[in-house]
Amino acid sequence: MKNKTNRILILFLFLLPLSFLLISDTSASTIEDTSLQDVINAGKIVVGIEACYPPFEQINPVTEEIEGFDPDIMQFIADDIGVSIEWVDVSWSEIFNGLQNDDYDCIISAVTITEDRENEMDFSRWYYRSTLSIMVNDDNPKGIESLDDINSTDIKVGVQAATSGEWYFDDEGIVAEKVPFTTIALAIEALSYGTIDVVLGDFAVLMDIKETYSEPLFIIDTFNKDELGIPVQTGSDSLRLRINTILDELLGENVIHPEPNVYYTESHEEWFGIEPYLDFKGEITYYTISASSGENGNISPEGEISVREGDDIFFNFTSDDHYLIDKVIVNGTSVGNPSNFTFNDVDSDHTIEVEFTEKPFNIPGYSIILFIIISYAIVSIIAVKIYHRRLN
Repeated sequence: MKNKTNRILILFLFLLPLSFLLISDTSASTIEDTSLQDVINAGKIVVGIEACYPPFEQINPVTEEIEGFDPDIMQFIADDIGVSIEWVDVSWSEIFNGLQNDDYDCIISAVTITEDRENEMDFSRWYYRSTLSIMVNDDNPKGIESLDDINSTDIKVGVQAATSGEWYFDDEGIVAEKVPFTTIALAIEALSYGTIDVVLGDFAVLMDIKETYSEPLFIIDTFNKDELGIPVQTGSDSLRLRINTILDELLGENVIHPEPNVYYTESHEEWFGIEPYLDFKGEITYYTISASSGENGNISPEGEISVREGDDIFFNFTSDDHYLIDKVIVNGTSVGNPSNFTFNDVDSDHTIEVEFTEKPFNIPGYSIILFIIISYAIVSIIAVKIYHRRLN
């Protein structure tokens, strides 16, 4: 009985190091991102779109093909990756659910980048900047001359549901009567008939659609910068980063001061009738943000950064292996230890610093094997001593 007990103890001591290895392997396992390789293997990128928002996207009445500025941008992306495009034309109310359900690889459909949406999906860098605008008809019976004039209970404002126009209306607490439509074209049609007083929507879209009406329609005010991006499923980093690289080819790597290439410029001129104008801030004032990081990590972008008045500047912090963000200091004041930071509406010079600290407990991956070897040696010595003691 005693010999049997000793054998069990020896076996347990020999297997103990293996249990550490199994635990370490399990905790270190990660889900591999194959989003880009899946597209390449399939030979096509499946794209969700709502093709009724000209000039961004529409159905050609003759060829019945999807066309517009967004399809041009996606064609450039697909050609660069070396795949074809499979379009999935879906209603706006369902387009984001389709992405979550893996019905397509990405969406391009004049999608405004918002904080709420970024919580549900991942976005590329922006590929288009626009503004919101308001439009009135020739009669303009309420005498609307600016955005301020629509904030009245006797004004009916048409918007496309679930778009930046409706969100602006809600977020600003406008007291007018909101009249949502399924498409912006229906809102403009209602304006032309006089059943609403004003339409609130994207400047470029309103400009494009108003040209199709014989009766005059007028854009009388512009406001609120929007940035459009390409959503992918959360975690599809390889596909998103490849799309970003291609958009950098179209617009330049500097997202603050873009330099559109020939392809982008020609497409913009075709669909919007003008050269791309991607900054709506009027008179330009420049400020400087000094961004720096301590040892054991990085801040991006870094150095002396020249920004325009009103720019939103996003900083990302990356710590080296076995380190954590200790604190982020903005203009001399600690703001805690967030993983990133955004300056909103920059209106002066700023400094931003990030400091890192070593993790309180860490077993480096390369030392696991050494740990197993040492553990095995200790167990072997104990086992030999037990065996000799049993013999004695």
